[in-house]
Amino acid sequence: MVQDELIWAAVWLFVATGREDYKAFIAGDGNGGGVQSTLSWDKKFLGAQALVAKASEHLATLDL
Repeated sequence: MVQDELIWAAVWLFVATGREDYKAFIAGDGNGGGVQSTLSWDKKFLGAQALVAKASEHLATLDL
């Protein structure tokens, strides 16, 4: 399954660039990852979800 890796990369790319196409990909259907309890090399959805939460918090304070 590579979807978790694509989300992980898209989150980092969105944080780095602010490009809307990455944001749209992150918010797309089927990208939620469900409820996760572990982060590992094989499962990155939990990490991506944490990054989205942190990025959302940070972006909310910016005047974009």
